[in-house]
Amino acid sequence: MIGFNVLFTIFIAMAFLSISSPPIAVGPSNIIGTTINTMSIPVAYAQPSEDNNINNNAITAGLGEPFQLRINQTAIIMPDNMSITLLDVPEDSRCPAFVVCVWPGQVTVSLNVTESSFPNFSRIVNLTLGPSSSPSNSSSANVDSHIVELLQVEPHPMRDEQIPKSDYRATLIASPLRPIPTGEWDIVSNGLHGTLNITSIDREGHLSGTILLYPFDTPPNEITGYVDGDSGKATFVRIIGPGPADIEVYTGYVFTNIIADCLIGTGPGSCYDYARMAGTFESFYETGDNNSTLIGTFGDPKRNTFGWFASHVPQPCPACPS
Repeated sequence: MIGFNVLFTIFIAMAFLSISSPPIAVGPSNIIGTTINTMSIPVAYAQPSEDNNINNNAITAGLGEPFQLRINQTAIIMPDNMSITLLDVPEDSRCPAFVVCVWPGQVTVSLNVTESSFPNFSRIVNLTLGPSSSPSNSSSANVDSHIVELLQVEPHPMRDEQIPKSDYRATLIASPLRPIPTGEWDIVSNGLHGTLNITSIDREGHLSGTILLYPFDTPPNEITGYVDGDSGKATFVRIIGPGPADIEVYTGYVFTNIIADCLIGTGPGSCYDYARMAGTFESFYETGDNNSTLIGTFGDPKRNTFGWFASHVPQPCPACPS
């Protein structure tokens, strides 16, 4: 009986291993030192467009559907009829495979994006994959009512080999814009005025940016947090100084009635030109050093929760719908 059980178990295991896994699109290697970590992204390879008004090199893809483009190839995003063209790969400084590098490098793609609401107005967007987190080197960008994100670029560089431009393939995705727009906001934090700059919100809702409060002779403070797309709730930490308690934790909500009015056409101008957020923040930054130059709200055992309010700074048209 024991022998039968062993044979039966081996038979089941062999049958399981014989099942072929579904094909996936394998992305580029992330090289650090001599180790290759391969990232897999399921890519829905878009179909050639049947629209006679679009060049034969164009493909179609849906919102939230990853797609691949070669240089000078265009994707039409349905049902919104937005076009995205891969113009160039102006930079590829990624560390070659099997080479030890002190910096992993980065790769940048240049896109031409046209919204259906502004067919005669195209926007050049540069997206970068790499360690840099500055606003000018982001892997995603807001384009009117959409967010366009760069997921990966293939092939990965090899030692002593230059990649022909015609071989590059960029995997991108276009999604509806998050309920909280990126860019600059006028913020009042417990009476302190300044600028909240949300530089990026990715598809998972991770938020990054800075807060700069008066006086402006101090550098901006980094913020990092998360946005819940369903509720419009934003939670982020403002890092004031080097100490573990030199932080403020913000929680707020976007005013959904303003966004709803714009979406149904009853509000003036672009929805995001009138976006507002309000909430509270907890200050863990306590007084104790009278010579401190950190700009923030001091908390103490009696009170460490305060209020804040922010208004999105309108963008110049025609970049914003009207």
